[in-house]
Amino acid sequence: MRLIGRSGTGFELLPLRYQFAGVSGDEWDDNWLVVRGRVVTESARWTFVDPALLVDEAEDLRDWLVRASRRLETPFAEPTARFIEPNLAFGITAYGDDTATVLICLAAEALPQHQAPGRTDDVVSLELVVSLAHLADAAREWSEETTRFPRR
Repeated sequence: MRLIGRSGTGFELLPLRYQFAGVSGDEWDDNWLVVRGRVVTESARWTFVDPALLVDEAEDLRDWLVRASRRLETPFAEPTARFIEPNLAFGITAYGDDTATVLICLAAEALPQHQAPGRTDDVVSLELVVSLAHLADAAREWSEETTRFPRR
């Protein structure tokens, strides 16, 4: 899934693999997905690789993207799509005629590498103005990318 804002700020998220290759019978451990994120802003570029989402949360993110692309997510100053691991969060802060302002908050292992390890109070927030069609495309991309990782 790729989101590129009109200002050139970009965010990419790609599911890579299950955290644990084998199935243990533990519904948590069997369903953690390792994702790779890439961030590009005017002042920084970084990537991260982290087991940040459960399979069910990846599906929730797809559904959130679809709702946002249809203007069904209520704009709010804080993220409304949050997950068990606090590394990623998404929200809509505003809608325009054919755009949405997407808020992406990154924390912990998703922070730039120059951040001090172990700090949990730091959050990097990105606001990307994207077309609603672009959000719909991102939902389709994310759905295609995550179908390789069914709930185990």
